[in-house]
Amino acid sequence: MKKPFTGLTPKQTWDYYVGTSVELFLSNFRYEVPEMDIAKMCRIYTREIPALFEGTLFSSKKLEEIEKLLLTYLKDYIHSKGGIEKLQLYSEEELDLIFEETFEEAMEALCKKLNITREELLREFKKNDKRD
Repeated sequence: MKKPFTGLTPKQTWDYYVGTSVELFLSNFRYEVPEMDIAKMCRIYTREIPALFEGTLFSSKKLEEIEKLLLTYLKDYIHSKGGIEKLQLYSEEELDLIFEETFEEAMEALCKKLNITREELLREFKKNDKRD
């Protein structure tokens, strides 16, 4: 079991544990947290980190530290842009398009890595789906 990194700055924490733009992060949460409560967004996201980083053991204290660092980074970024209303957030349609593009890229990469066609990959998914 791996341990999470320690001693990261707020930006390093953001880059490692989130890895997307602030605008994309906020846009993805806008419909779940419509009041744009960034502390709540960080809390929700931090609860998901252990599942995203499978094989890494996170203590409650470490997750609290990550949450604080993510919140610090978000606040600093938003302040540097002149406030949350100045950010160019994505619409639901744009988020759907980004998801589709990312999904397609992942499918292509998986086919390439496994050296199989998309049809073969889909058949494997269907086989596994029937087992569950």
